[in-house]
Order: sequence, then C-alpha cells, then structure tokens
Amino acid sequence: MALIPLDADGENSAQQASDALVRQGDLLREKGDFAGALNSYRDSLGIIQRLATIDPNKLKWQWSLSMNHERVGDALRARGDLPGATLAYQKSLRMIQTLAKAHSSNASLQRDLSVSLNKVGDMLRVQRDLRGAMQAHRESLTIIQRLAALDPANTTWQRDLCVSRNKVGDVLRAQGNLLPALEIYRESLTAARRLAASEPADVNWRRDLSVSLNKVGDLLRARGDLAGALRVYEESLILVHQLATANPANAGLQRDLWAGCSRMAVVTEQDAPSEAKLWWDKAYEILFGMKKRGLPLSPEDQKHFERIRRKICA
Repeated sequence: MALIPLDADGENSAQQASDALVRQGDLLREKGDFAGALNSYRDSLGIIQRLATIDPNKLKWQWSLSMNHERVGDALRARGDLPGATLAYQKSLRMIQTLAKAHSSNASLQRDLSVSLNKVGDMLRVQRDLRGAMQAHRESLTIIQRLAALDPANTTWQRDLCVSRNKVGDVLRAQGNLLPALEIYRESLTAARRLAASEPADVNWRRDLSVSLNKVGDLLRARGDLAGALRVYEESLILVHQLATANPANAGLQRDLWAGCSRMAVVTEQDAPSEAKLWWDKAYEILFGMKKRGLPLSPEDQKHFERIRRKICA
C-alpha cells in the first residue's frame, strides 16, 4: 500500500520529532547511557525513513537518513559493538556517496563524505582490515585536501585535514610503517600548532594539538626514542591538564588527562620506576574520580580502570 504524502505541517512536525530524538540521544550519550542513546537515534531514524520513503527524491531526507545511520554507528561504537557500528557506518557511507556524486559541487556534502569515509576506516582498522582502512582514509584525505586547497582560510577544513592525516598515520603505524607514519603525524602536528596558535581560547583546537603531540610521542616511543617521546608527552599533558581543570564535567577531557598520565608512566617505567608509579597512581585517581562524580566511562575506560588498579595494587 502506498504511503500517503504528508503536507508541509506534517513534514515539519515529523522533522521536529526526529530532531528532538536526536537531541535526546546526544544528551543520553554524554551521560554514558549508550543504550538509551541508541534507542533515541533509532527512533529518529524510523521517522526519517518514513519521510524518505514518501519522497525519495528529496535531498534533505536522504541526507538525514545518512546522518542518522552515522549516529546509530556512533552509539554502537560507544557500546563496544564494532561489527554493528561498521554496518551502520557503511549504510551511511553508501547514502552520502550517492548524494555527493549527484551534487559534486556541494562542498558540505563532499565534507560529509570525507567524515563518513574516516568513520568506516576507523572500524576497519580496529578490526584489522588495514588495506580497507587505508583505502577509506586516503580517499577521505584526497577529498579534504581538495576542499582545503579551494579555501585555505576555512579552519574547519584545515582541522579536517589534520584529522585525516592522523588517520592515515594510524594505519601506517598498524602496518608497521613507522617512519612514514611519523612523517605524516609531524605534518599534522605542524598544522595543529598553527590552528591552536590562531585561536588560543578554542578548546577543540588545543585538544587537537594534544592529540597530535601524543601520536608523535607514541611513534617516537615505538622507535625507542624515549627521551623524545617524553618531551612531547609532557607538552601534551600540560595542555590537557589546563583543559581538564577548566572543564571538570567534560568526560572526554578527563579521559585525555588519565590517558596522558598513563603515557607518562609507560615512558618512565624503564629508567624511573618510582616516578612511573606516581603517574599510574595519578591515572587511577582521575579514573576513580570520574566514576565517583558520575562521569560516563566507556567500556574501554572500564578495562583501563581495572588494568591500572591491578598494576598499582601489585
């Protein structure tokens, strides 16, 4: 049976209901209720699917479908369901690929395609499909390089360029190609420094700088340059400590802080075990404080919490 088309008021009401469910899902996800967020995102997806079925040629509904599948993927990923997240991201990617091809001059859709490719690439990398991951990330990088060249003053695209470079570096590292990975991480770090310096008060850009520093540090440590790794870890930790102190309710920044302490512990264990223990204690203290204050811990956070607890109690 054919669906009855909605009038403008009906479409607007459905859109508003879908948007409200997305906002609800975002709030639940911030609180660590990933199951609740998933339900909200799926309910929103159901509404948009009906709208897209009624009017399959409307760009707005097809784009919303892609974004809702992506949100479902984000929630599944947060719950640790990597195969489920991969399927959701791939559904989103197929839709945005179709839209980006049909609207090749639409820069916003091209950027969405770049982001979607990176999400699929992330899932393939953690599931050890490194060839597929590299293909996705390099395609994403090519798209964002083209956009950034068209408008060098667009800081969003410059930031995306840093992210895509880092993701290519992540795959190179996983493949064991440490020197090429270090080179591309350093390219990203140079750009991240420039962005952070242009807007010193911007939390996201300062956090991006800390992430790039950590990636360079991880590669230096993997190549045996512990002194070099220590220097960039210290620089990153100073940044993260400032951000986490200023935003104590931000679970992501608190996560960055305990992870930074863990890196300091790992890099000092060999030559300064007593100092390393202090860093492990600090990482545990931050994680324990997150739990005590009710900040959401991801499944990965929980694993690290138990691992660090066993380490400091040994």
